[in-house]
Amino acid sequence: MITALQQARHHRGWSQARLMRELRLVAACHGLTLPAPDSLRTQLSRWENGHVTPQFYQPLLCEVYQTSPVALGFGPPLPAGEVWGAQQAAALTQALDAALVESSTEVINHLAHRWLVSPSPAVLELSAGPRVGHAQVEQTQAAVIRLRRLDDHLPAPLTHALVRRQLRQTAHLLDHGTCPDRLGQQLLRAVGELCQLAAWVAADAGWHTQASGYVEQGLRAAHAAGEVELTGNIISTYSYQLTNTGQPRQAAVLARTAYAGAARTASATTRALLLERVAWADARSGDLSGCLQALGQVQQAYDHSCPSEDPDWVYWFNQQEIDVMAGRCHTELGQARTAITVLEDALAAYDCSRVRETCLYRTWLARDYLQVAEIAQAATLASQVCTDAGPTGSARVQERLDDLALQLAPHARVAEVADFLTLHHAHTTP
Repeated sequence: MITALQQARHHRGWSQARLMRELRLVAACHGLTLPAPDSLRTQLSRWENGHVTPQFYQPLLCEVYQTSPVALGFGPPLPAGEVWGAQQAAALTQALDAALVESSTEVINHLAHRWLVSPSPAVLELSAGPRVGHAQVEQTQAAVIRLRRLDDHLPAPLTHALVRRQLRQTAHLLDHGTCPDRLGQQLLRAVGELCQLAAWVAADAGWHTQASGYVEQGLRAAHAAGEVELTGNIISTYSYQLTNTGQPRQAAVLARTAYAGAARTASATTRALLLERVAWADARSGDLSGCLQALGQVQQAYDHSCPSEDPDWVYWFNQQEIDVMAGRCHTELGQARTAITVLEDALAAYDCSRVRETCLYRTWLARDYLQVAEIAQAATLASQVCTDAGPTGSARVQERLDDLALQLAPHARVAEVADFLTLHHAHTTP
C-alpha cells in the first residue's frame, strides 16, 4: 500500500535525491543541519514505508511539499467527512488575525505553527482551475500584511519560515496561474514586499547571505511591477543591514540612493523612513553633521505625514521610532547624556508588546549608562534585556548583549554586573 509520503513525492515526479535536495534547502533556510546523505536517504525510505516521521522533520516536509500535516499522514485526521479546504484555511487566518489584534503572543505562536504547514486559500483555489482572480490576489495581499504583524511577535526563524512559505506560494500563483496583467503586477508587488520582509527577518536572525539574496530577488520583482517606492524601501533595508554589519560608508551611499530614487512620489512617512536610514548610516560612519542634518529632515518629513497616503509597510513607523533612532544615533556619536534623555522618554512611550525592538533599543540605553559610568544601572538594564529577549530569536539583540558583557566584564566586582554576567553566561551556554 502506498503511503501519503510516497504519494506526495510520486505526484511531483521527484526522485529521493530530488526530495533530499529540497529538504536540505528548506532546512538551511531555518539554520538547521540534516544528517549525511546515506543516513537521510535511509530515514526517508523508512518514513515512506510507514514508519513514524519524527516531529523535527514533519514541518520541513510540509514546507517542501507545500501541504498540510494531515495530507502527509502526520497527526490526527480531521473529523470524518471533513477535508482541509478554503473554509478551514479562512477560519485559521481569521483566528490568527484576532490573536494579532489582542497581541496574544502565546496564541499567535500556536496558530502561526499551524498556518506554516497549512495550504493557503489562494493556492487551494488554484487547484480548482488555473485562472487567478481578484480574490486570490486579495488573499495574497492580506497574507503579506499579516506576516508583517506576525514579525512583531514571533522569533525570527519562525517568521522567516512563514515568509518563505508565502513567497513560494505566491511564486506558484505566478508560475502556474493565468491572470490579467494588472493582477500579475499586483502579485509581483507582493513578491517584492515579501522579499523585503524576508531580508529584514533573515538579517535579524543573523543570516546575512540569505538576506542579500532576498534583496536581489525583491529588487527584480519590484522593478518588474513598476514599484518605485518599494524599490527604494528594499535598497534602504539593505543599507540598514550593511550599516549593522560594519559597512556604514557603503550603506550611506545606498541609503541616499534609495531616498533620491523614491522621494519624488513617496509619501511623507516613507520619505521620513528612508531618511532615517541615511541618519543611521551617517551616525555609524561618525559623520556628525550628516547625521544631524538627516535627523532634522526625518522630523520635517514626518510632520507632514498623511496615513491615508502610506503603504502598509510603514505601519510600524511612528514618532517613538523616530525618537529611538535619534537616541541611538547620539549613542553612536558619543553623546551619551543626550542619548539617555531621548531614549528614556521614547522607551517610556514605546509599545511594550513589541518585545524584540524593546529589548534591542534598551541595549543602547544600557551602553549610554555605561559611557557615563552608571555601571550598576547599565548592568541592571542589561539583565532585564537578557531575561526578556530569550523568545525573540534575534541575533541582533544577542550581539548587543554579547558586546555589553565584554564592556561590563572589567567591573565584575559590582554586584549588578556579576548578576548580569552570570545570567548572560547561562543564556549563551548550550
